[in-house]
Amino acid sequence: MTAVTAAVLIVAGVPLVLVVDRLARAEASTVLRRQAETIATELATDIAAGTPVTTRRLLGYVPPGDRLILETPQGTRVVAGLPPVGGSLAVDVEAIGGVHLRLETTSRDVDRRITSAMWTLAFVAIGALAITAGLAVVLSQRLADPLDRLAASAARLGAGDFSSRAPRSGISEADTIAESLDTAAARIASLVQAEREFSANASHQLRTAITGLRLRIESLAVSLEGSEADEATAALEQIDRLTGTLDDLLHLARTGRYAEAVEFDLAALVRLHVEMIRPAAEAADRPLHLISTGPARARAAEGALGQAIDVLIDNARRHGRGAITVTVSSAGSHASVAVADEGRVSEDQAIALFSSAASPDGHGIGLRLARTLVEADGGRLDLVSANPTTFNLTVPSPGFTTD
Repeated sequence: MTAVTAAVLIVAGVPLVLVVDRLARAEASTVLRRQAETIATELATDIAAGTPVTTRRLLGYVPPGDRLILETPQGTRVVAGLPPVGGSLAVDVEAIGGVHLRLETTSRDVDRRITSAMWTLAFVAIGALAITAGLAVVLSQRLADPLDRLAASAARLGAGDFSSRAPRSGISEADTIAESLDTAAARIASLVQAEREFSANASHQLRTAITGLRLRIESLAVSLEGSEADEATAALEQIDRLTGTLDDLLHLARTGRYAEAVEFDLAALVRLHVEMIRPAAEAADRPLHLISTGPARARAAEGALGQAIDVLIDNARRHGRGAITVTVSSAGSHASVAVADEGRVSEDQAIALFSSAASPDGHGIGLRLARTLVEADGGRLDLVSANPTTFNLTVPSPGFTTD
């Protein structure tokens, strides 16, 4: 608003200043011309009567600070007065008998009037700008306050406060947004509640089935000996790990975090999961190699990171080709795990890997879950190479956090 007002004042003010200047000078010239015509008429009458015109006589017609120049038809030139100081205005008139008269006067009075008019216009322009700026502040505040309140309401909604209701301001556009926010909050609350109920019911059903499976394996383990008993014990350990994973996933669904972050050796965790998947990989004639230069300290939810590592290695086993190479490294502020195979993915497949829609064979579902688990603790999971296919998982090291 202030800029528009300033532009209008400039567009209208500059021509107005020029007009004022021209009118003031034209008015002064008109007054001066009338005065010169009166003097020329009187002097022409004297000249026609034969009366000589001298400088002394001309001085009687010249106001202080002005100059009068008279030229007769015979070529006589008489000057009275001194040239005006500073700027000047001059008029030339012709009288009867061929008398030519030039009257010069100072332009200081005219310049003073023009300057006064310009200052008046400047004060009016400054006042208009000040009034416009004041109105702009009032109006912008009136518009900004409802938007600030809407932003605060949206922030509470984003933080999980679905009971929050957006304030109304009386501005139809802002109130429409507020109604949309309230509708979204109610729908999201309903969806979150349904998801939590589903998670709780699914967890209960799965935990019941896992408990039954554990009891059956424990019953079998009593009658087994040797290597069969060892396999049963390993199966019970897997069931315990599965139960813990189920609890962690339920905690993730309820709170948005998998579990509390702890410090651990990422290399040891990766080694454990590589050995768990190695038999299945070798059975599919897929060599599985682990490269680790030593301990790699990390701070994250250990169970969540283990799940993500399982997803990456199993994804390489199921959908990749050739040997699978798992590399663990540490770089001060973070520790990372790179999982590579000898296959490749197209550009479209690379874009779709972490998208919301899974491929028909289910490729991508685990990757999205793995990324969610890693990002919950401030880490990253990215496809760093499409040929050969390489995923890189990065988590903060102890003493370093990522907000």
